[in-house]
Amino acid sequence: MMQVFDTAPQGIQTAPHEPRILAAGHQVSVREINLGGAQDKTTLMLAFLNGLGLRSTFGQNWDALYDVLTDPDQRP
Repeated sequence: MMQVFDTAPQGIQTAPHEPRILAAGHQVSVREINLGGAQDKTTLMLAFLNGLGLRSTFGQNWDALYDVLTDPDQRP
């Protein structure tokens, strides 16, 4: 088995070269966020909401995004 992480991953990680293959081996998910249509904060937050598959209760602000990215209990 190939070991990708020296320690347990926490927070935001740099994606490896082949993220989907490596993610499947470590039972983590990879999400894509389409930022092509983001023109302002509102559309950027909607891109995060859709791309990360967040709950409709996502506050669509920077604090809420930080909470979702750093707290496993906040993620779907």
